[in-house]
Amino acid sequence: MNNHLTYLNQNKLTTRSGGVRSILRPAYGMLSIAGCLLLFSACTPDPPPTLNYKDRQFVDSLFRKEVDSLKPILDSICNLRFDSAVQVAVDSILTERQEEKEKYLERVKKELGQ
Repeated sequence: MNNHLTYLNQNKLTTRSGGVRSILRPAYGMLSIAGCLLLFSACTPDPPPTLNYKDRQFVDSLFRKEVDSLKPILDSICNLRFDSAVQVAVDSILTERQEEKEKYLERVKKELGQ
């Protein structure tokens, strides 16, 4: 211990290899590790909120009111889009069936040609 630490006349703690900073380097390392651990543990998601029975009833009633007011609008949008949605589905089915027919005909031609 006497080899590394000496007291100067001004009562400052120093070392022969680099002064006070060399003594504090391990402390900086420990502080940085502790800071990283604290940072990573603080980034966990918050738990979902818990509601009591009355709060749940209140939220459910608000939801039902909003759904009831939006239902006519959503139904009308659905009715407007229904014909085009059916046509897209029919076109897709017909395209797939046509491709299947073409593959089948190619396979039959190959088998008959051999």
